[in-house]
Amino acid sequence: MRILIISAIAVLCSACATNQDSSSTESQSAIQPASETLLQPMPMPGGPWTSYSREQGGVSQHMWTANEGADVVRSSTYQGASNSSVELAKSTDDQAGAQKCETFGSSNASPSEENGYPTITWISSCQLNDGSERHLLNKVISGKTALYHFARSWNARPSSEQLGIWKEYFATVQVCDPGAKAENACGLFGTGI
Repeated sequence: MRILIISAIAVLCSACATNQDSSSTESQSAIQPASETLLQPMPMPGGPWTSYSREQGGVSQHMWTANEGADVVRSSTYQGASNSSVELAKSTDDQAGAQKCETFGSSNASPSEENGYPTITWISSCQLNDGSERHLLNKVISGKTALYHFARSWNARPSSEQLGIWKEYFATVQVCDPGAKAENACGLFGTGI
């Protein structure tokens, strides 16, 4: 529920709008807490995207909207939520969705590891009382210093092609440790080489 509430607040109260340059294929966003780096390649599929950012109480929100707000990508970083259970994060998000939605569904998902960090990816769908729908592709990564939650949402059920494109993109969003020598290391992608 906390994740949905924070997301709603970020949508309603966001400031500092900027446009993402969709023509650049080389840029990437790196948000760097104490000992780890969040890698989110740019540009994202689709767009053009307008971005919004805000930080409040240890939560950093980055949102991108396109098509007059019909398409939304959200990246949330919860500082201090280190070594959190990705299964618990999914369960909490699912419980909040079930409470807010007239009809709610969430795919089964099993946790895995990327660069030595626990991660989970799933799809959820919500139909509200007014009949409107939201379909979300979610990814949560549990880092050493923070919990990272990504969500791509649509107002209508995405096609299998759209979903495939975004699953591929989400597979490139990672956390790594620039100082690590083994499984948590950033490698070439994380060093900018």
